[in-house]
Amino acid sequence: TPIAWWLRRCQDLKLTAVFDRFGLTILLSQNYFAEWEERKFLLLEELSKYGPDIICMEECDKFDEWFSPQLAALGYSGHFTKKQGRGDDGCAMFYRHDKFECVNCVGAPIGSHTQVFMIMQLKPKDGGKHIMVATTHLKATKSTEGEQMRHEQIHFIMEALSEASSNCTEPHVKVLTGDLNASPDSPKYEALVYPAMLNFQKLGFVSAYSYPGNTAADEPPFTSLKIRKENHNLGTSDSQEDDIKLAVFKYTIDFIMYSPQEMRVASLLSMPTEEE
Repeated sequence: TPIAWWLRRCQDLKLTAVFDRFGLTILLSQNYFAEWEERKFLLLEELSKYGPDIICMEECDKFDEWFSPQLAALGYSGHFTKKQGRGDDGCAMFYRHDKFECVNCVGAPIGSHTQVFMIMQLKPKDGGKHIMVATTHLKATKSTEGEQMRHEQIHFIMEALSEASSNCTEPHVKVLTGDLNASPDSPKYEALVYPAMLNFQKLGFVSAYSYPGNTAADEPPFTSLKIRKENHNLGTSDSQEDDIKLAVFKYTIDFIMYSPQEMRVASLLSMPTEEE
């Protein structure tokens, strides 16, 4: 069919096909927003527009060649911890060096896993309490086994953050951020990570986006939206036009956790809508 031909042609040319409800085909040139050479400027534009005091990144694989020098020009200092095994990505943390002094920064594997976490202690240059920030990127597998592994990982990180907090002699507040790959609830398996963060009494965390209701329903409808191809083999060589199917995957898996006894939420950025 014409649609199947265009899908195969788009795949060959690395173009993206989008279909609206009327079945029309729209071609977007060379994955404009997905290609790194274009996306790197968009990411830098977002960071410079909002000018955060502290930046936490996961799946960062361009620390030395892009983010570190570019953000240094904007007044940031940063640290990077590469995940174990194959791949060049890991976690990164940046802070405005005109506002903070980095007292300590630790990056390490999460126990015996390939995933890593970081804990950074920052001293405000204008006085006030220190800020102890942790970030991580947990196991991605969306299954019961994957959730159990993430539950083990988040418990390890919260224990490490709690220990770092106990060993800190300066008054401080604590924040945990990250791509946890774990939703507040799931129709496929029991959610373990989200309630574990809320129930870890040593830290007293709530989610910044759910406060003050502190319920999963208050979280954004999604923090990750991806359009992926699904292949359904119908068993015949003539069915290629039916094999390719585009699907939208939406998850709420990224969080900022803090203790309301230590600090308060002044404002939040709204998540983009699905249409945006």
